[in-house]
Amino acid sequence: MSPLARDRAAHHGWLVSLVTLPAAAVLIDLGCGRGADLQRLAASCPDESVRFIGIDNSDAAEDALRRLALDEPRIEFRREQLGTRLPFDDASIDVVFSHNLLECVTDPQEHASEIARILRPGGQGRWPLGLGLSDLRCSR
Repeated sequence: MSPLARDRAAHHGWLVSLVTLPAAAVLIDLGCGRGADLQRLAASCPDESVRFIGIDNSDAAEDALRRLALDEPRIEFRREQLGTRLPFDDASIDVVFSHNLLECVTDPQEHASEIARILRPGGQGRWPLGLGLSDLRCSR
């Protein structure tokens, strides 16, 4: 493994370590790509009641996530346009994880508001941007 690959793996491991998952939690990964972070998040949580939902709008993401879901039944994939209204009820999600997506949406403030809408009271938003971390705590 190259030094860059080791650094990336360590960085992703650190990001995953920042996520706290209560029992029976629902976590969504917005802009999940091929599911590397989603797979790490699921592997870090042995609780079978926790659900992991990957959201992306690419063919590559859909193919990769469907294969991951064969080995990890708690992972599911939903193909959705990112940066628009999310297909979840108000206050229905415990954790929103979104690595390097916020800078890609047309209206970051609207996207942040949409995340706040779907988070349960006390829910966690984890939005790593590059090597930094933006953290939203939602309360209603």
